[in-house]
Amino acid sequence: LLRGRIHDLNSIVDDLSSQIEHMVPRSELDLEKRCVAKWKRRVDERRICANRYYKDVCALEDKLESSHRRFRNLVCRTNKRVRADRHRSKVAFTARVKDKKIRQSLVRSRHSVS
Repeated sequence: LLRGRIHDLNSIVDDLSSQIEHMVPRSELDLEKRCVAKWKRRVDERRICANRYYKDVCALEDKLESSHRRFRNLVCRTNKRVRADRHRSKVAFTARVKDKKIRQSLVRSRHSVS
């Protein structure tokens, strides 16, 4: 029963496809098939290009992120170095001032003793 039904459906499909071929000339069908194949190829090519561009964009974003990170680290190190230099110069300045005051007080004390 099922085999008979499948056979009937196959014959109906064959009849319909032969009717379509009679209604539409073979050359038009071939032309349409070629157009569809061409568009499928174009879609595949564009998908491949899009994937390549996506990978390139991801790589560039990674490079940009690492450059930002390196720049921030460089700025941070530079700021630390500048702060350390300022601190050292302040310490040296205060030491010079204290040394000068001590020398002046010694000179004053010598003058006052004599």
